Amino acid sequence: MDNLRIITFYLFLISIAILLLSCSESSPTNDDDDHYEAAGLLLKQGNTIYMRIFEAKIDKNYKQSINLKVGQQSLIFSVVFLDEDGNELPEPTDPDKSFGWVIDDNTIISLEYDNNKKWSFILKGLKEGTTNLELRLNHNDHPDFKTPKIPVIVSK
Repeated sequence: MDNLRIITFYLFLISIAILLLSCSESSPTNDDDDHYEAAGLLLKQGNTIYMRIFEAKIDKNYKQSINLKVGQQSLIFSVVFLDEDGNELPEPTDPDKSFGWVIDDNTIISLEYDNNKKWSFILKGLKEGTTNLELRLNHNDHPDFKTPKIPVIVSK
């Protein structure tokens, strides 16, 4: 009889454990489903695609570098992010998302953030040389997405 009570007690505990585990599963409205996932980006000047970067590679069908002259400002570059299928994503609206960049040598170029549009910028050639530019989609203090290093060539 005691064995029956012990077995019943353990079955009860197992049932409770299964119930608790099933309740802790994520719901279909989990925040991860709404997470902005960029797999690439387009650099546009107006409606023209200047450069396409997808899955950490610069697309050979477009420009492979950004070329400037000393003292020259680029046209406004707009950043449009791409999803895992290469389709354009709408601009991120999460206030924790921001545009970021890293310039290997900021004595060669400067980047001016366009205050009129959150995902746009202008480059300026400061002196002759070559450097690299990495563009980022930041989430708080870390990048969710970053490009490979984009060559920027400044000539006289």
